[in-house]
Amino acid sequence: VDGVSTALNWSAVDRGPGAIGGQYQWRAFDSGIQRFIDAGKKVNLLVQPISYGSTNVATPSYVMNDPSVVKVSCRGGPGGVAYTDFPVVYEKAFKNAYKVFIAQVIQHYANNHHIGYIRFGLSVGNEIFAQCAREEAALAGLTVPQWRDQMWFHYDKEMMDYEKSLNPTMEIESPMTPWGGEAIWTDTEAANAVADGFGFGCQGLQASDLARYPTCTADWCNLFNKYAGRGAILELSTLGPSDPTGTCESPSCAPGQRATGPLPQLIAFAVEHHANTFEIYPHDLLTAFDPKHPRYAEYHKIYAAAIAAAHGQ
Repeated sequence: VDGVSTALNWSAVDRGPGAIGGQYQWRAFDSGIQRFIDAGKKVNLLVQPISYGSTNVATPSYVMNDPSVVKVSCRGGPGGVAYTDFPVVYEKAFKNAYKVFIAQVIQHYANNHHIGYIRFGLSVGNEIFAQCAREEAALAGLTVPQWRDQMWFHYDKEMMDYEKSLNPTMEIESPMTPWGGEAIWTDTEAANAVADGFGFGCQGLQASDLARYPTCTADWCNLFNKYAGRGAILELSTLGPSDPTGTCESPSCAPGQRATGPLPQLIAFAVEHHANTFEIYPHDLLTAFDPKHPRYAEYHKIYAAAIAAAHGQ
């Protein structure tokens, strides 16, 4: 295990103009990641401008309360979660405020050798999922394909270029997220990242990728094959914690666990197709390495061996 990937909510640091103690307050977050640094690990920052789930605690209140921030409401989060007052991320009021924070993050951690890479989420969480695509397209008077090409892809490219313009001293791993089962979303997002010298990744590795190859989730198989050898991060994480048995059923399965399946063959398959970075759930690391974990006795040998083999690549 080389490092730890941890979420950094925008609001955890940005307290707003005029805040007592200053607008950007890093002490609490930096204190929280110090234990990983003390353990000799790199820290990867997954910056989140908007929370997962229906309650948004990641966007600073001064941004959400700005009357010029454009918002929509939709359903479509995990499990059909309703989003009310969802900020339209590519409109100027939200986008420009977030750009300022991105610059602060890159400046604060400049030349810090403890930082591995940063992934700046561009929508919900640390991804770029077009959460309210239909509603935002309708707001713009466009069809979803028109909106995708004219607005969403333009926003992604603008933000990639902006991050590049800040001359980050750490590696940037950009998000790519599919929508509606169409590869054009992730193919374009990956191309935008590579054009700026960034890596990219997918947070949806799952058992069906092996069965359906080369039609993998988010088209990652084809994209990794295409962009391998350029020295950039090609990152994967599984859709959910893995299921060593391959047979778990709801409600005992965690979200995404059944679709993910056992981890060892997924890691081997990913390495075969040029993945060079893995974000692994704690559940799976504990299965591999913690004798107190209930899955350890039965599965730790194959899990630890798979992780070690991938690390050796």
